[in-house]
Amino acid sequence: MSETTPNQPYVLVADDDALMIKSLQIILRSAGFRVIGVSDGAAALQQIRTELPALAILDVMMARMNGLDLCRIIKSDVGLHGIKVCLLTARAMPSERQQGLNAGADHYVTKPFANSELVALVRQAIGAQPAAKSA
Repeated sequence: MSETTPNQPYVLVADDDALMIKSLQIILRSAGFRVIGVSDGAAALQQIRTELPALAILDVMMARMNGLDLCRIIKSDVGLHGIKVCLLTARAMPSERQQGLNAGADHYVTKPFANSELVALVRQAIGAQPAAKSA
């Protein structure tokens, strides 16, 4: 587990699958990132308004607010539009990918994904190195 500080940029993970949230937290925390997980789009928007993430990884299909709608809100709100958004979904059709990019997503990743590729994408997206690992 890494040592993190509250002002360290963090990655927000929003997915209605608790196992996916846990998996992403393990993957990203082991790479040194601070990660907060929530289970639906409305909770994600509330968390974003509480503390801006460097990157929001959003499932496309979630309760209360889907990832596409949340992405549109983030990208249209002047106070939020600087947040990088990665849509993470099982929807792999080219038309679905285009919908995600049209909604303003910076990245569109389909499940299953390679852990190393996701970590590299997060590093590139936030433009920062992960937190130093504790001994």
